[in-house]
Amino acid sequence: MRIRNLVNSYPIAFLLLLAFCLRIFNFSSPILGVHSWRQADTAAIARNFYENGYNFWYPQVDWGGNLTGYCQTEFPIYSFLIAILYKFLGIHESIGRVVSIVFSLITIYFLYKLCLEITKDQQLSFWSSFFYTIIPTNIYYSRTFQPESFVLMTGLSGIYFFYKWLKTDQKKYFYTSLVLVTLACLVKVVPAFYLSLPMIFLAWQRFDRKMFFNLNLWFYFFVVLISTLIWYLHSFQVGMEYGLTFGFGTERFGWNFQRLGITFEQIIYFIAVRHLLVLGFIVMIFGVCCKRKNQKERFFDVFLISTIGYILIFANLNSFHEYYQLPFLIPASIYLGKAFIAINNSSKFRRFVPVGLVIFLSIASIFYSYEYMAKEIPQDSDLFELAQIVKQKVPKDSLIIATTGGDPTILYLSHHKGWVPSPEEVTKEYLSNRVKDRAEYFLGGYNFVQTWQTSMPKVDRERIQGIVSGSQSKIIDTKRFFLIKL
Repeated sequence: MRIRNLVNSYPIAFLLLLAFCLRIFNFSSPILGVHSWRQADTAAIARNFYENGYNFWYPQVDWGGNLTGYCQTEFPIYSFLIAILYKFLGIHESIGRVVSIVFSLITIYFLYKLCLEITKDQQLSFWSSFFYTIIPTNIYYSRTFQPESFVLMTGLSGIYFFYKWLKTDQKKYFYTSLVLVTLACLVKVVPAFYLSLPMIFLAWQRFDRKMFFNLNLWFYFFVVLISTLIWYLHSFQVGMEYGLTFGFGTERFGWNFQRLGITFEQIIYFIAVRHLLVLGFIVMIFGVCCKRKNQKERFFDVFLISTIGYILIFANLNSFHEYYQLPFLIPASIYLGKAFIAINNSSKFRRFVPVGLVIFLSIASIFYSYEYMAKEIPQDSDLFELAQIVKQKVPKDSLIIATTGGDPTILYLSHHKGWVPSPEEVTKEYLSNRVKDRAEYFLGGYNFVQTWQTSMPKVDRERIQGIVSGSQSKIIDTKRFFLIKL
């Protein structure tokens, strides 16, 4: 009873403390595991800002070979902020993780506040925020070295302050919202697709048809649009000039009709299984069917539809990367909260609530430990071991070639620059051409390519083993990995 009274008296403090404790575990881990390639790129940009000068307009990656590394990327404010912290605290991956955790805590705070503002239901606000806090994928990506936490924080808090402006007509809320939503769209672009509809819904509730003649709303729209266009036009020019890009405009966007069935099967798998662990997905569907208390609650319906629409528009992107469905978890958590309260208020089903909650938490704990945390253990990683060998045996300024298929994790961990071709690309001719570009070392692992590919195809393995065995300058040559001087 004492604990319950404390939670009832300080619900936000409890949620934030719970969220912090769940996310701080293993925060000092090196960049390994699920989607380490994305984290390595973000961390490399931050480190390059720190080491090569704080030129915000020209973010640098490690996989540019003998080029400068200037790359077409998203708005690099997340990496830039961490690079500034490096100036005072030194280079530590844990800084990036802690920054992400802080942003995630702010997101939870504003989810609670937004739900409370719209529904006036403290119980729903608490349980919705609680489920958002404990979803395993949300925990994981709230502590990774990538800008997802920043985007979710700016997007959700931007909607909150937009709602406050509509409610109070205070300019401070208007401009705060404008800055936050602009930052969210600058960093990822895609927030424009899932934030627009909920914000239009709120504006319609406030102004009705007069919203089309509201100069403040048009000003808001054009500032976000023009700011985003200016950055991505500049970024496009950087990519054209230096030949490096994160892949904007590739087949990841839109639909690939040749693999359409696989695309939607993968998206459903991500949402229903990986994010909501099946049981959570079933409960969420029940929550969607729960009765709405008032019209204002329709905001969350619109938010849900908006995130589903965004996922469909960017189907290819969402079928490759599970973290692109994280915005969906915001409205999904609301419906988890609604379902939980409805079941708990039912005399017929109330006795199943503790059992169901224990089952969900147990599944979540096992899934999180096995699927995410276990893959961050350095002692179990051939990639990490090889990176440490490279760090010790290869001069820092030497360019390297790593057979990791575009995954820059080993470049980041070894603190080197170079090329990351797929094993199938590597031939004697390819290596000869790279030597002309000043490549000095060739390395890779037979049991890893990208971090999601645990073995090298047999035909590629045999060809590369032939190249390594014929080298007169072998440094490491084992059944697990190799390192030779070119």
